[in-house]
Amino acid sequence: MTGSPHGPQALGDWTRASAEEFLNKSGQGFPRGMRFVFYPTPEDLPDGMKRSGALPGCPERVGRDLVFHLVEEALRSWPLPAVKGWIQRQAADGRLKLELGPAPFNFHRQILPLFPVSGSAVALIRQIVEQLKEALEAFLATRILLDLGLVEAQCPFYAFRLKGPAGDPVLYREALPHGWVRASFLGGQLQDFLALSLLANRGPAAGTALKRRWWQVHDFFVREDQALLEELALTVMEQGPDPFPELLAGMFVRLRDALLGRRPSPASSTTLH
Repeated sequence: MTGSPHGPQALGDWTRASAEEFLNKSGQGFPRGMRFVFYPTPEDLPDGMKRSGALPGCPERVGRDLVFHLVEEALRSWPLPAVKGWIQRQAADGRLKLELGPAPFNFHRQILPLFPVSGSAVALIRQIVEQLKEALEAFLATRILLDLGLVEAQCPFYAFRLKGPAGDPVLYREALPHGWVRASFLGGQLQDFLALSLLANRGPAAGTALKRRWWQVHDFFVREDQALLEELALTVMEQGPDPFPELLAGMFVRLRDALLGRRPSPASSTTLH
C-alpha cells in the first residue's frame, strides 16, 4: 500500500493502521482514540470546515478523541506514507496543544514589551509572532514524534510537501528592503524549516537529505537570511524543554535584532499609519 491513487478501502485501512501505531506508542495521553470520516470532495465537508482550506482534511477534538474529516478527492494525490505522516503529525499537534492550553503565551505581557510599538504596528508584530508560534508548534509536535519513535513517516510527509509551491522569489526580492515585510516572509517559511532542521539533527538520514532539498527549493534567499533561519533553528534546538513563552520570545528577539531594527524605547514607540 504505497502507491497513488488509492481506493477507499486502501485509504481506510492505511489511516486506521497509522492511528493504531500512534496510539500504541503514545500510551494513555491525548488522543485516547482516533476516528475517520471521509467526504468525496471539499464541498461535502461540514460548513465550518469548508472555510478552513486545510486539505487533505480537518482534525477535530471531540472529548478525548481526535476525529479526522478527510477529503477523498484531495487524498488521491497523496502517497499513502505521506498520509500516515500527516495523521501522526496532527495527533502529536493535538497532544501538544492540549498540554499548552488555549493561551500558551500572553502577547501583551510577554512579547510586546520586547518591541514596544503602537497603532497598526501592533497588528504586524502580532502577525509575525503568530507565524513564529505556528513554526514552534510544528517543531515541538515533531519532537513528540521523535520521542515516541514515530519519526519515520515524517520524511515522506515532508518529501510530499516539498513538491508543492515554495515561497515566491519575486515577492521575496520585493520584501528585501523592507524589514517588517521581510520578517513576515521569512516567518512564513519557518513552519517547515524548523521541523526539517530537527529531523536533520535527530532523525533518520533522510531528514538531512530533505533539509538539503528544502534549501535547493529556496535557493533564492540571500546569504544573510539563510544564516538567520539556521540561527533560529539552532536557538530552538539548544533551548531544550524551556517553557513555550520563553522559546517564542527567544525566536522573536533574534528576528527583531536581525530585521526590525534597534528596540524602540516605550517613550518613542513605533507607530504605523
